[in-house]
Amino acid sequence: MQQAGAPRASRVKRFIVTGPALVALMAADQALAQTFIDAGDQEIIDNTAQSTQPNPWDTGFLQVDGTLTIGETGAVTSSITYVGGDPAAANPAVASVAGTGAQWTLTDGLFVGDINDGDMTVGAGGTVTSSYGIVGSSDGVLGTVEVAGQNALWENTGTLSIGN
Repeated sequence: MQQAGAPRASRVKRFIVTGPALVALMAADQALAQTFIDAGDQEIIDNTAQSTQPNPWDTGFLQVDGTLTIGETGAVTSSITYVGGDPAAANPAVASVAGTGAQWTLTDGLFVGDINDGDMTVGAGGTVTSSYGIVGSSDGVLGTVEVAGQNALWENTGTLSIGN
């Protein structure tokens, strides 16, 4: 996983700031935080020793190009999120939310299959809540969503677009 303070398109790997600008950046709104789960990487959020992030995990902007697994009693909050945002990734990005109390809350929209293929599964006991959702947002990109199992839910408070 990589965190960067640069715009999504630049994919900055190193960011150096000195002097007064550093103080200004540190005081900036946390909504500017960006988290990238790179291709080949996996983040697990649950209440087990396998968890790779704190539970609950608040990420700000999130781009998943590897694998995000939210398991039983795991909770993630993100703003706008892209599952499949790196055109160079060799495999589809994968997000999974399943297990009693597994919850992913997006304060903005969710793109599944944005610039690269992306898959999202909401299984038994899992809940995803977003203000809008777009599945397959670019030409030639495959976005796949499966919501199946007892108490599995993907709730949008706004629009859901398929094949944008």
